[in-house]
Amino acid sequence: MTMFRYVFRSLFLLLVFASVPLFADDVNEDYYPFSARLTAEVRVGDAVPPLAAGTPFVLVRVEDDVAVIDVSRRGVFRVPVASTDIIDLTRDAMRKDADDAPETSRMAAFIGNKLLAADSGWRDRLPMPTALKFRTWIFLYADASAPETADVVRAAEAFYSGLDAAARETTALVFMEIHGSKAGIQAVADARRPSFQAMAGYLSRGYTASFAHLDEPSAVPALVAVNAAGRVLARHVGAGVPADFWAGCLVAR
Repeated sequence: MTMFRYVFRSLFLLLVFASVPLFADDVNEDYYPFSARLTAEVRVGDAVPPLAAGTPFVLVRVEDDVAVIDVSRRGVFRVPVASTDIIDLTRDAMRKDADDAPETSRMAAFIGNKLLAADSGWRDRLPMPTALKFRTWIFLYADASAPETADVVRAAEAFYSGLDAAARETTALVFMEIHGSKAGIQAVADARRPSFQAMAGYLSRGYTASFAHLDEPSAVPALVAVNAAGRVLARHVGAGVPADFWAGCLVAR
């Protein structure tokens, strides 16, 4: 093979493979399905029976080539996206709505009607039209009775109250009481008067488990920022919140 033919062939192969999308790169995460099925059996641990092909699940989020899924009566698992029909369903949705963006984001659909509004002292629900505008969702996971919670709530309030009107309109900051304590949530609201939102007590414990943002349930306080599709943007564990965490919340939505 001459040098010319070798170079030409190499360039040809490079162009061919460059034109083939890397895994899931040709899909828009805003169109990820809310529910899907496994297309192959998946082993999820030695002590847990495998998940059978055809098992339905709720898609919590996609992390590169791994899907975080919630299987009814089984729990939350991480499985290969390639073992699901997520990508096929996403492409189907994109073809059907080629000229229109989805009417609601995944995060708003999951919890938009489950948030408590700041102007009610975390007593009344946030209007759904308000939740539909959020493009960044920041979750503050905490034990309301822990002394360090006051510090991280204070830091969160300084950040949220410092946002301009446009940024506040598209940013949710949600207090998640990991034990689901209604009294604890109300105590934080009464003591701190935060301007951000909270998850209702009886739901916050369940969604703490379902979202699976925490490596350890007791690793709190913790802050996790996600975009409207649920993709994690930034994460911090501990009361002392660095400035670069807040900056990361509003970048690459």
